[in-house]
Amino acid sequence: VLKRGSDDAQFSIKYINEDSCKINPLTEEAFRGITSVLKEEKVSNPNLQFYTHENKNSRNIKVLCRGLDPSTPIDDIVEDLKNKDFLILNANCLLKKIPVDAEEAEAPSKSSNPEKATKDSEKNKPPIKLIKVMKTIKLPLHQLEFEPAEDIEKVYGIKCILHQLIKIKQ
Repeated sequence: VLKRGSDDAQFSIKYINEDSCKINPLTEEAFRGITSVLKEEKVSNPNLQFYTHENKNSRNIKVLCRGLDPSTPIDDIVEDLKNKDFLILNANCLLKKIPVDAEEAEAPSKSSNPEKATKDSEKNKPPIKLIKVMKTIKLPLHQLEFEPAEDIEKVYGIKCILHQLIKIKQ
């Protein structure tokens, strides 16, 4: 199967265990060829499992920025970094979901007889359901995405954005 995807053995194979191996293409053409053959093979063999990684040389640089206020507009962050001659593509504030407990009780059934309705509601009290409601909050943590041509040392040297002191992490 792999020979169809790559001429001249432009890949190396490392066997991890009986059922899996790691294939490292040596060129981008070999990567594309092997990937397309594996996708075709997966159609006829649904048990075939594989995944790929982005090429480190052509993927965007992504870093975490700590210290920016979560309410800072994303467009302002991008504009500020572009004004400082950075090749920034995108920025986004990271979110976290936290549980918020809420009680939900069903309303008692209505009846034409108020006394009977009271007795019925005492006998057949609806159960109180605890529903876990999730609330999304913004963290003081932003992901910044730069073009692959950007100098990584220059990115790690950023100390402030929009007059806010920040720290850049991988």
